[in-house]
Amino acid sequence: MLRLWMLLGRENEQLRVAINCIEDGFAYDDSDDRLVVCNEMYREFYALSADALVPGAHFESIIQFGIAHNQYPEAIGREKEFLQERLAAHRAGGVDVEQKLSDGRWLRIRESRTPDGGPVGFRVDITALKDARDAAESANQAKSEFLDVMSHELRTPLTVVLGGTPFLCRPELLPAATKLFKSLEEKGDEALETKREVEALLGSLKGLAGKVERSAKHLLTLINDVLDFSKIDAGRMDLNRKRLDLAQIVDDLVDEYSVKAEAKGLYLEGDIGEIFVDADELRLRQVLINLIGNALKFTDAGGGKNSADGTGLAGAG
Repeated sequence: MLRLWMLLGRENEQLRVAINCIEDGFAYDDSDDRLVVCNEMYREFYALSADALVPGAHFESIIQFGIAHNQYPEAIGREKEFLQERLAAHRAGGVDVEQKLSDGRWLRIRESRTPDGGPVGFRVDITALKDARDAAESANQAKSEFLDVMSHELRTPLTVVLGGTPFLCRPELLPAATKLFKSLEEKGDEALETKREVEALLGSLKGLAGKVERSAKHLLTLINDVLDFSKIDAGRMDLNRKRLDLAQIVDDLVDEYSVKAEAKGLYLEGDIGEIFVDADELRLRQVLINLIGNALKFTDAGGGKNSADGTGLAGAG
């Protein structure tokens, strides 16, 4: 019999050592919710309740002791409600909640029950995870505030640009241009050549203004998309699909980027037949702009046609 007691004592000691090697807090109650054993990490987590963590102590009395000693910050001011909520969760089993301790640390509580109904619980320190989560939320808030400010800073100059381009697109209606044309008309045939040169100049300005207006509208739409939190949060971008004349879009882009191509000694042409597509015009334009921009960037000599099959958007020479 003595040998049996010695063996049992040795096994219990081995079990105690093994439980204390667990890095997380561990506690086991019997089917009557009375504490059977807990490890040192569990006692460390609940230092203010350590005096109540004795074998045979009922779970409810341990929680009440902790509440009385301010072990649980969330219980302050609502002690009865906290006790009832904690007991209900404990009795239901399958607990998986987060709990803040009085020293500022956060624990994840996970409890389950053995076949005979005894609760087994683990307490995992998730303070570092919570801190990282809080930092991420703060960064996200800072991003939101930054975008709120930038929405004004970015839109204001674009609004000014878009406010002036309609006049530049029709320069002949400007008071100064009207006055000039009236003066040339009064001079008759002797100012005919000058009048033609002025009309040619205004035509060139009109073409350039059209490019500026299209690009500014495109940029404003992109900015609005970036600042649209509903699209960012949903992780998707809604498409405004409609039937589009592909040749018209390509011709506009070739016209816009020809000057840039010529400045590099390249040529860019459009060769699109009568093709209509169902697409979001803004997204389609952006794809083509990216293709043309990359082609111009990485082409050193020559050029290519902006073909319908998309194989030569400024091809290499």
